[in-house]
Amino acid sequence: MLQNIDKEEEEGAPDVLIKDLSRKRIESSVWRQVKENFTRSFKNTIRNPAYIQTRIMQSIVVGLLMGLAYLRTENDQRAAQNKSGALFNLIVFFTFANVASQTSSIPRELPVIKREYQNGMYTVLPYFLSKVITEIPYLFLSPLITMLVCYFMIGLRTDFIAFVTCVMAVVGIAWSGTGLGWLLASATGDATIANAIVAPIVMPFFLFGGLYQNDESTLSTSSLSSTSP
Repeated sequence: MLQNIDKEEEEGAPDVLIKDLSRKRIESSVWRQVKENFTRSFKNTIRNPAYIQTRIMQSIVVGLLMGLAYLRTENDQRAAQNKSGALFNLIVFFTFANVASQTSSIPRELPVIKREYQNGMYTVLPYFLSKVITEIPYLFLSPLITMLVCYFMIGLRTDFIAFVTCVMAVVGIAWSGTGLGWLLASATGDATIANAIVAPIVMPFFLFGGLYQNDESTLSTSSLSSTSP
C-alpha cells in the first residue's frame, strides 16, 4: 500500500511542478516580461540583417524617387500644388508601408504568442510594450533617412525648425500607420484579410481630408477631416 502511495506521489509530482513553474512565471514583474520579450525580438532582428538593410534601402529609394519627381520646386504660388502633392505622397507612403509591415509580421507571431500566453509565460501588455520598443528605431530612422534625401531636393523650407517639424510630422504618421497595422493584424489574425481591409479603412481619410477638395462643397468639412492625416 505504501508503495502505491509513493507511486501516486511520484506520478503527480510533475504536474505539481509544472503548475508551480507556471505560477512563478505569471507572477514575474512586468518589467521582467518586457525585458525578456524585447531581448528575443532584438535577437531575431540581429539574426536577420537583410530586414534592416531592406528597410534602409526602402527609405533611400523612396526619398530619391520623391526628390526626383519634385526636384527643385520653386517657392511661388504655381509650385504650391507640387509641394502639396509631394507631402501628400509622403503621407500615403508612410501610412501604407507601415500598415503593411505590421499586418504581415503580427500574424506570423500569433501562434507562438498564444501558446506562450496560455502557458503563463507573460501577459499581453509586456508583449505589446516590447513590440513598441523594438519598432522605435525603425519608426524614427526610416522617416529621417527619407526626409534627409528628399527634403532639400524638393526645395522645401531650408531652416532647421521647418525641417525638424516636417520630420516629426512624418514620424507621427509612421506611428499611426504602425498602430493601425497592429490593430488590424490582431483583430483578424490573418495577413491576407488584414491587407484586404486596409484600403477601405484608410482611403476615406485621404478622400475626405480636404487637401485637394473644396471644403465648402465636399464631406471634408465633417469630423472625418479632423482625424485625417
